[in-house]
Amino acid sequence: MTSTAVITGASAGIGRATAFLLADKGYNLVLAARQNDRLEAVALQIKELGGQALAVPTDVTDVKQVNLSSPWVKTAGILSGCCYAL
Repeated sequence: MTSTAVITGASAGIGRATAFLLADKGYNLVLAARQNDRLEAVALQIKELGGQALAVPTDVTDVKQVNLSSPWVKTAGILSGCCYAL
């Protein structure tokens, strides 16, 4: 079974690098970040490389947004890990 990881801050920096690293290792990804355009670009690049990525625009400092994002995490597959890169 393929593992799934949630990465916050996935649109840039360490979060983006972590997304590509885990995608290369075969993980399915749920990507979260505030900047939707950059987040979608990362998800698209991962998909073009053959990976699976779901972009979920989320500001993790906003509890309401995190709660709205949690159903995406639950339906994305078995959660193997969560990487916070703020």
